Amino acid sequence: MGTAETIHPRPFAERRGRWAAKNTRPGAELGRVTRLEEAKLIFGEAALQPIIDAALTADDLALEVLEDFSAMRGRTGRKMLDKALDEGIDAVEDAPQSLRRLFAELDSPPDWVDIAQLRRGSIAYLRGAPVVSFALICAVTAATERAFGLTRPILFTGRMSGELLALRARETTRWILAAARPDGMLRQGGGFKLTVRVRMLHAMTRRALSESPHWDWDDWGMPLADADGMYAISFDFSQAVLDALSAVGVRWSRQECEDIYALWRYVGHVIGVPDHLLPAGPEQGRQLAAMYLATDPGPDDQCRRAYHARVRYASGMGAESRNAFPDLAVRLLAPERRLQLLYGFTRYWSGDEVADALAVPDTAWKRVPRLLRPVMRLVELGRRLGLVDDERLVEVTIRRLEKASAPTTRGEPTLVPTESVDAAISKRGR
Repeated sequence: MGTAETIHPRPFAERRGRWAAKNTRPGAELGRVTRLEEAKLIFGEAALQPIIDAALTADDLALEVLEDFSAMRGRTGRKMLDKALDEGIDAVEDAPQSLRRLFAELDSPPDWVDIAQLRRGSIAYLRGAPVVSFALICAVTAATERAFGLTRPILFTGRMSGELLALRARETTRWILAAARPDGMLRQGGGFKLTVRVRMLHAMTRRALSESPHWDWDDWGMPLADADGMYAISFDFSQAVLDALSAVGVRWSRQECEDIYALWRYVGHVIGVPDHLLPAGPEQGRQLAAMYLATDPGPDDQCRRAYHARVRYASGMGAESRNAFPDLAVRLLAPERRLQLLYGFTRYWSGDEVADALAVPDTAWKRVPRLLRPVMRLVELGRRLGLVDDERLVEVTIRRLEKASAPTTRGEPTLVPTESVDAAISKRGR
């Protein structure tokens, strides 16, 4: 088989036309962009424009790699990616230039990456045991499903129902844990490798969605757009978790907050979000998220159904469900009670406006999270006195998340881009 360069006589710039944005409206007139004039008065047109533009752009380099892989026989491309991740790009014979450019980028971290800071960020992020798992279930799920633009690709592909919902919930938790655990984002770390695979899965999903005649370009913009990746990094996996844990008594220094954002900024870089859309720290992260949400339409019925399906799964309801509750809570609380508790956490952390938009029940369960404050204050006091070790707390969090996301079958895949995923998405809606 020759090199990948000899397979395609035309340059990628011409070949990618099939997956370029097919909208007839400019970014500012997409259906997903609302209240724009009001947002301009708050943030300024110059600050908003890059985010509006990013609703129509995505990761072209990963798509180019995927295109070159698709021209190869069998699973050659997948094997090349695995070999490059494990042994380095120089170990890959006949690697296409696109793959070489991708790894030239991945193997040369930006100047702002500080490996010691990434480790500190991991420890700070995960030391909130025993409530980190609840923050990922409730705060992150609500942050995701409240965003109309971010949810379109997931909902369109049907990965929020039935067995696919359960699989996706486990996959996502395993990825978050791999990326966030100490040293996970080192070049040979499991989090780094899995994040690169997620990047390729995003490219595969975007390509497949772009081929569907039912993808609404004028309403939804680019599938898995840069703007959505920015929001996920700036809010979903960082700010939403920090705010939730802070509300129940976890305390971080300013440096720890900077470290957490540095970790997720690097995850965003590796997953393909443009650097100019990645937050340099908490203040910029909050600003980017606020600008994104200011023009987002908010949740629709599909978002609400997805939110409730995810929380029901996390409560342990259903044969395929897993839960992140301590064993004692599982013994004391029936699945329906656990569901109501998760609803209470969501309303407490996300606030009435977001909870109402997601149709979260407003019950006395929203007062339960306050009971965690004395417990977390004791943990924080123990940390200050040197009686509680941060890394031990991290180990508790990791064990809880590993249990909640453990595969249900031997060899269950974790966010691995495969031809079957591509074909299933392409077929949907045809």
